[in-house]
Amino acid sequence: MTVAKKINTSEDIEIFKKSNGFNDLFSFITFINQASAPQPVSNEVQLILNSLNKVKDIVSSQELLEQSEQRFGNRAFREVVEILERETNLLPNFRDKEELKDDLPSNLTSLEEEVHFYFINSFGNKIRLDYGSGHELNFISCLFCLFKLNFFSLEDLNNLKLEPAGSHGVWGLDDFQFLPYIWGSGQMVLKPKNNIKPSDTTNKALASELKDENLYFSAINYINETKNGPFFEHSPILYDISGVLSWSKVNTGLLKMYQNEVLLKFPVIQHLHFGSLIVFDTVSNDNKFWENLRSKFETLKL
Repeated sequence: MTVAKKINTSEDIEIFKKSNGFNDLFSFITFINQASAPQPVSNEVQLILNSLNKVKDIVSSQELLEQSEQRFGNRAFREVVEILERETNLLPNFRDKEELKDDLPSNLTSLEEEVHFYFINSFGNKIRLDYGSGHELNFISCLFCLFKLNFFSLEDLNNLKLEPAGSHGVWGLDDFQFLPYIWGSGQMVLKPKNNIKPSDTTNKALASELKDENLYFSAINYINETKNGPFFEHSPILYDISGVLSWSKVNTGLLKMYQNEVLLKFPVIQHLHFGSLIVFDTVSNDNKFWENLRSKFETLKL
């Protein structure tokens, strides 16, 4: 089954809101949020990091084209995406995973194409030369598809560590990304560090110190390195959030904000495609699946 665009009008969002796809994606995001305390990287997670390093190498190998007429969006990015589209070995091969060899679906090739589509669309749009929270959502869609195909184990989700993408959109917290703030605040809830409070996020020196340990501070540090002027001027929403008293309230609020400003915001979600892994229609109630998974996960953490 090929992926297809389903959300063409704002009315379609109401259908999406009741779909398995919406439930699965938001449940997956909240599940990782509950499992985001730092852990050693598993073999499967390392394979995904290797895939990202392959993309990084491809980007590094491309020479930038001369920018004469446009301020943003170097046209060399189009060549990068076209190379990625041609590469068939960017993602791990399911056939190489011993535990899956006896349980591979008959339509695996088609499913792999869906996963590859989400992965390629994680890095930006080659026509518009832009990157935003919708592309970040494609990366989460890719991870969810891998999880649905049993590439990740429950232990892998407990160990999952993601580096900030560096880019998000007009509806989010900074110019590029959103999820590092959710999962980074989740890290602070699950594993508090040295009495660090939300108000400390405006401390440049502290953000630099914690950038390799916490996703929230890593994203803040990126802003500090790329923007000038007072923090409250260039990042007013993040500045307001720094006034929240507890990390748990920050985390809960950001999850609600992501649901409303990304998953249910037409300019963002209209670009998400659907197939057999991320389903637009309401096929069944998957809440029990996620409830059982959370129960198993809580047992795993004990």
